[in-house]
Amino acid sequence: MPQLRQHASESFAAKPAPKPAGRGVGGLRKSELAQACEAVLEACDCGDAQALQSALEEHITLLPQIVNARDDSGWTALHVAVSWCAEECISLLLKRGADPELINNQGQSARDLAFQLGYDSIAVHIVTVAGAAEMAARDAQKAQLRAEIEVITEGLPKTITITCCQMRAGIRRPN
Repeated sequence: MPQLRQHASESFAAKPAPKPAGRGVGGLRKSELAQACEAVLEACDCGDAQALQSALEEHITLLPQIVNARDDSGWTALHVAVSWCAEECISLLLKRGADPELINNQGQSARDLAFQLGYDSIAVHIVTVAGAAEMAARDAQKAQLRAEIEVITEGLPKTITITCCQMRAGIRRPN
């Protein structure tokens, strides 16, 4: 465990801000993008759910991919939160779209890391919350489709009665 703490403090130590170099992804300056990613990673490194919530609320609408930001070792914010056993941060990240299948430079997903560190309950939590988020997304899609169908079928009768013609009623099938 001491190695993880050393890794975390070295990887996420404050670095000089890069010079602004035009516009980056999502219309943000590259330094703004780096700051947003760094804020998310640092909040997870401290296990500070409130700081993470603030960083996500401030930046998630501009660039949803910041929840999957990586450090130099390929660790995502989810990896960092798992290494500190920060359940609130893990839940926030997963609910905001963090991908639990992303792997670090050692080939570990956040779930793999949880198992390796002996955090079995965290590994199960990752699977459960990620599955719930997928189900919620599917439910939202279904609700949207239902709403679209309602708009398309507005003014049409709800039921349709089909009657057979009398000529066909007298036709019999051969035995």
